[in-house]
Amino acid sequence: MEMKNHQPATVHKPLSAYALATEVRDAIRWLHISGQVGADADGTPIEGIDGQLEAIFFKIGEILKEAEMSVNNLVKITIFLTDAGDVAAMRAARDTFMAGHLCASTLLIVSGLANPAFKAEVEAVAAA
Repeated sequence: MEMKNHQPATVHKPLSAYALATEVRDAIRWLHISGQVGADADGTPIEGIDGQLEAIFFKIGEILKEAEMSVNNLVKITIFLTDAGDVAAMRAARDTFMAGHLCASTLLIVSGLANPAFKAEVEAVAAA
C-alpha cells in the first residue's frame, strides 16, 4: 500500500498538523473506527478534556493494534469538540498521538455529543 499526502501550492497550508488530502493506492484492508469518547473501562465519562482526549487516542491506538495496524495507517480522522476553547488541547493530544504522521483531518465544533458529559469524540479511517 502506498499513501501520499497532497498539499497543492495553490491552496492554503493546513492550519495545524494534518494533510489537505491523503491518497491511498493498493490498499487491501480498510478499517473504519467508530467515534471514540473519553470514558473509562465501565463507560463513565472521564473528567476534563485532557483526560478524555488521552483516553480517546489510547482507544484508537488499541483498535489499530488489534487490526494489526498503527498510527501510520491512518488515512482520515474526524474530531468533534463541544467547546472551541479545547482546540489547543486537542491539537496537542492529536499531535502527540500521531507522532509526526499526517493524514486528512476534519475538526468540528458541535453543540453536544450523545452524553453531555463527553467533550470530544474522534472517528478514524485506516488502510493497509
